[in-house]
Amino acid sequence: MAEAAITAVINKTVEIAKNLVIETGSRLYHLQENVSWIERQMRTLQSFLKDAESKKASSHEVANLIITIRDLAQDVEDILDTYLPEIEPTTLRADSSVSSALLLLYVMASKPIISPWKSRKLRKEQQRLKFPGRLFLRAPHESKIFGRERILKKLEAETLREDEGSVIISVVRPAGVGKTTVAKRVYRQVKNEFEVSAIVYVSQEPRLGELLLDIAKQVGLNEDKMKENLEYNLYLLLQDKSYVILLDDVWDAKTWDSLRYILPSNSENGSRIIVTSRYVDVGRYINGEGSLIQLSLLDKNEGKELFFDLILPTSEEALQLALKDIGEKIVERCGGLPLAIVVAVGLFQARERSKHAWDQVLQSMSKGAENDCSKILALSYQDLQTELKPLFLYFGIFPEDREILVSELMQTWVAEKFIRVDGFIQAESIVEANIEKLISRNLIQVSRTRWDGRIRSVRIHDLLHSLCIQVAEDNNFFCTLSNLGIGISWFCFNCNKELFKFMKRNTSDLTFLRILIIENEGEGIHLPGGITKLSSLSYLRLKGTFRAIPSGIGSLKRLVTLEITVSVKFGALVPASILQMKYLKHLVLSSVRISPLRVYLKRRSCPTNRVKVALQNLETLDFNNGDGYITPGSFKKLSNLRMLRVFGADRQTFEILSDTTPLLQKLENLRVKLYFGRGDMSRLDLSRYQYVVKLHIFLDTNIAVTRTIVFPPNLV
Repeated sequence: MAEAAITAVINKTVEIAKNLVIETGSRLYHLQENVSWIERQMRTLQSFLKDAESKKASSHEVANLIITIRDLAQDVEDILDTYLPEIEPTTLRADSSVSSALLLLYVMASKPIISPWKSRKLRKEQQRLKFPGRLFLRAPHESKIFGRERILKKLEAETLREDEGSVIISVVRPAGVGKTTVAKRVYRQVKNEFEVSAIVYVSQEPRLGELLLDIAKQVGLNEDKMKENLEYNLYLLLQDKSYVILLDDVWDAKTWDSLRYILPSNSENGSRIIVTSRYVDVGRYINGEGSLIQLSLLDKNEGKELFFDLILPTSEEALQLALKDIGEKIVERCGGLPLAIVVAVGLFQARERSKHAWDQVLQSMSKGAENDCSKILALSYQDLQTELKPLFLYFGIFPEDREILVSELMQTWVAEKFIRVDGFIQAESIVEANIEKLISRNLIQVSRTRWDGRIRSVRIHDLLHSLCIQVAEDNNFFCTLSNLGIGISWFCFNCNKELFKFMKRNTSDLTFLRILIIENEGEGIHLPGGITKLSSLSYLRLKGTFRAIPSGIGSLKRLVTLEITVSVKFGALVPASILQMKYLKHLVLSSVRISPLRVYLKRRSCPTNRVKVALQNLETLDFNNGDGYITPGSFKKLSNLRMLRVFGADRQTFEILSDTTPLLQKLENLRVKLYFGRGDMSRLDLSRYQYVVKLHIFLDTNIAVTRTIVFPPNLV
């Protein structure tokens, strides 16, 4: 969409201007003027959009203007990527002869940057529509359950009945009626009555391996038993336990058949399986009519009770009679669907409590929208602030029912240049603030929180997920595999051969690809060598089963984030050149093997495990110490490191971190998992790390923490 494209260009021009050092030559001066001019023009277009987006639904002309703005912004960004790669200040300060980068700048300073045709077209449409030059715009709650008292009591009674055998209960009805809310409420109330418990989200296209692994982690299966014969070991564990498992959003009988033989139903210890599905036939197939619980739509009074309880969180508040009348009409338009009512509440909470403001929303909901949730969901999206729209649509990229980590959103949003930040802590704050705004609008839900109450992960309802995909494809924000095209970001959560064939055929057309995420489950695959030709790639994440990584991956000079997390079974081979990527800022390596460098002696060559680490711009490092390719002794070369996670620290790690002069003077976040069996325990002194505000230390044995560890002085 246009807003996302313009934001990316603005952030890029600001970054270029910041790094650009002006020399005496007049051409470089004009280059800086050109870059600043681009920024000013993009900010002007950004202000137009804030008014244009609100008129888009009712004006075909405005919609065309937005498309023109988007295309123009994407063209500008491509030109900047082509002619002005990120410039290091040190490159331009060199006293020697003019570098190749400087020569490129001289050439660029004399080139026209924006297509005259598109500029004229944009100005013509702008003048015809007469948009003003300057425009101004003007805590998540807990889930509420109304009209479900009888259902809640019945489900709880079925779950806790004294029958020692196995009980399977199916909660069914269409999407948005509140199945998950009801099932989760009962699950949380009863889970402490069982030895182990788990809740998993199945979705339309489930991956059995991931579901079983998720259950295994929650019920406490030993980590070693997860790596081999997972299905068998999980079955044995559950057979000897009393358990309750919630399988949310089962779409078909085939999915249930894949799970039923792994979840023992003949347990004599008392097992309970709660299943939610939008299809009655699936519920009947699972355990017959007798175990079926069907949710109905809310009646008029129940709908009003839910709406006004959410809109008036305290008993002291009261609505004007006119507003109450409008609220009741809104509830009627929601047709008794709880999701529609909850989203409508978020829509009203973002507006002032005046008859005019509320009546505007009511008029936007045509009478034909009654009993149709889609109109209300779309209206809530349209009412978002312009800068929040691309962030909301981004949730459609992830698979349905996926738990989405806030840290994952932070990395991708920064890579997409949706937000501009300076430092790990600031990035977290900005991303969390935007997520809170979407939660307050009831467009996404909190899934898990951290120990300090901050949000760790979120989810999005299926219907809202579908809305994201529909709007995104209509606006060419992203496309799905069935409508695959050339873009600047690719997310592949279930690899297939067709995708790699497409990449091989269109490598030359993917020059501007910035983000590539590939997750693979099942048979180990070899990544196509064409990945090494994606010269604009700034974010690359590989997760799952990979046998080898292309040896030329170290040649991706614009790569800022690299994450390689592979299955222990495969232990993918990764080229040593990734440890010498000077522009890299974020590096995550798990269960990988670094290919040995070859040392040439006379006419013979022999491999060596000595790998030179040259990551001077690295800000985040997450690695397994046991793999040996990054030793604690290399920390002194990581002068810009802000976040460090070491899995499997040893005595040398303690000694390096406890040095009288801190090697990592910019460190803000430290996560260390200690293995005391790998050597004698020594004192860990972190008292000199004054900027460390977050510290996570995982121990595999009991120790006197206060005598063994000296904590940083400024922890929060």
